Parts: sequence; C-alpha cells; structure tokens
Amino acid sequence: MKRFRRLILLCIAGTIFGLFKIFTDYEAQDQDVCIVNIAPVSHSWHKYLRRMVLIKISQSAFEFKLDTLPRNTIYINSSFFDSTGKPIGRVVLDYRSLHSNKVKGGGFFSINQGKPEIQTSMPLKQPQYLCQTRFIGIRNGKIQENICNTPKNKALNYRSVLGFNQKGDFYILHSGRWGFVSMRELLETAKAEGFVNALVFDSGSSLEVGCKTEQIDHEFKAYPDWIKEYFNIRKPSVYITAHKR
Repeated sequence: MKRFRRLILLCIAGTIFGLFKIFTDYEAQDQDVCIVNIAPVSHSWHKYLRRMVLIKISQSAFEFKLDTLPRNTIYINSSFFDSTGKPIGRVVLDYRSLHSNKVKGGGFFSINQGKPEIQTSMPLKQPQYLCQTRFIGIRNGKIQENICNTPKNKALNYRSVLGFNQKGDFYILHSGRWGFVSMRELLETAKAEGFVNALVFDSGSSLEVGCKTEQIDHEFKAYPDWIKEYFNIRKPSVYITAHKR
C-alpha cells in the first residue's frame, strides 16, 4: 500500500513538473541563435496557458535557401499546397521554377546568394529562390488587418509567422504544443517582439520547424511523421532552410 501511495505521489509530482516546464519561460541560445518561450499577446484570460516559441536568428551568420526537405540547421515549412501536394503560388528553386502558378495577392520570400528578403510583389528579375504566400502579416511595422477578420483566421490554431526586425535579423514565431492562437494574436505577438515586415505561411497540421546547432536542439511538428504517414496527411512540399556560413 505504501509503495502504491509513493507511486501516486511520484505521478502527481511528475505531472506538476511537466506542466511547470510547459507553461513557464525558457531560453536557449548560442552565439547566433536565441530561442525564447513566450505567452501570446492576447486579451483572453487563458493566454498564459498557451505558449509560443520565438526564434531570433542573426542573418549575417546564416545562408538561406529553399528545399523540398527539412535538411538544414534551421528549417520551417513555407508554401501552402493543394490536395495533390503541389505548392500554391510561385516557387523557384535554384533559378528553376518548381511551380509557376502565381496567385493573386500575398507576398514573396526571395533569396539571392543566401540572403533572404520579403517583397510585396513579384521580383522583376528571377531570384535564385522564391516562394509565395497568401498572407502578408506585417508591413512596415503595421499589422495587415484584412487577414485577421475571416472566420478561419479568427479560429485558434497552430500558426507561424516569419520576417525581419528593424536591424534585419531573421525572426520566426511559431506555436508551441499548447500554442493555439488566432491570426490577430499571432501578429500582435510578432509586432510586440520586434517584427517589422513579416509573412504568414501554411500552418495548422502542416507546421514543421526546427533549429539544431551545437548548443540548441529544438523541433516542433504539429503531427509526428508516423501519424502523418498512418493517416495519409501530406507533408509540406517546400521549406525555408538555413545553415551557418
């Protein structure tokens, strides 16, 4: 009986410790990357029960590219894709068009010589890498209100946004395991953390992001690969990746 009571107490203590780890702040960093666990900017009472992860990346220390697989030091899924797995919007990999169906509106994430850039219109000159998204989240420090008010974007979901601060450092803000947020909460949190220009890419079940250096081992997937394979959930078709120069 005493052993059973001890086991119950250990289970309770383990649960409390696990919840403490989930809902408290943590920070991991090396010379060029800093990862912080934060609560979203929100007017709801349960904002502190939801966690988001902010990844701050020194742009000068990393070389960026697009890939069809998440196989670099840093990666995050980008383009939306249809039921067949084809990207929605324009995609260019190493000067070659993977998909040329440009969609109306949205923004472009382009890369030349390893340097990323956010653009609100299609570049006149073919970039080395390019992917298009439906949503510009923040433009010149202002949240794009029109994308926050649709029923789908008002719903709480796994979400991510990426962009640059005033100094040009590259930021990724994404949901943690309990980080279900609306589009407005996502963008208001991003703005509060210093995002000046930012794009919103595919999230929900598609969200995959990782950052692995000698000091950092961070990865988040909305669903593990084995669940996606078992339930025939498609993996993202395009990733933004980066490796140290």
